[in-house]
Formats: sequence, structure tokens, C-alpha cells
Amino acid sequence: MLFVAVCGCSADGGNAGGDAAAEDSWEYGTGYVLEKAEGRLLIVSEKFEAGKSADDVLANGGVKAIWLAVKNEQFESAKVGDHVKITVVGAVAESYPEQGTGSIEPVK
Repeated sequence: MLFVAVCGCSADGGNAGGDAAAEDSWEYGTGYVLEKAEGRLLIVSEKFEAGKSADDVLANGGVKAIWLAVKNEQFESAKVGDHVKITVVGAVAESYPEQGTGSIEPVK
């Protein structure tokens, strides 16, 4: 008896169906500090209008967001509206906003 297995690869990583989750992913390169609370920063993927509340910015779910626990020095120095580079360490909870641990540095 002869058994033959056929395997293949695609250039899109097997996402030929256009998986919406993969297309909507945010690689956490940079973002904007939207809110500060309890040692965590709420960072969003897009610049927002000054004075808008987190609820207003996140209301339609169209912006990527993560609550990022950071070291106290980074938390204290960050200001709402700052453009920051994000480094995520470890797992990320896939809630909305997502939740994780990491560090930030200002984008100049």
C-alpha cells in the first residue's frame, strides 16, 4: 500500500481566505498615550483629538488599543498625547483594549 501526503504553502501565510483578524492586527510599533491609570498606559494606534475621553476614542472599536503596564519611571514621565514606541514583553490578553506588559520610549 502506498500513502502519499500533499502539503503546500502560500505566500500569505495560509491566509488565502483573507482572515479579518490577521488583516486588522496591530504590530505595536508606535502609538499615542490616551490615558494613565494605576501604573498602566492606554495606548492607541491612531492620533486622537485633544480633550477626547478614552470612551469617545474607543467607542466604535475602530482604533487599536492596549493597556500597557510599564515601569514606574515610564508611567510618571508619560503624558496624555505623547507619541511613543512600544515594546511588548510576554503574552497579550486579547480583550478590547488588549492588555499587556512592556515598555515605552518617546518618538522624536
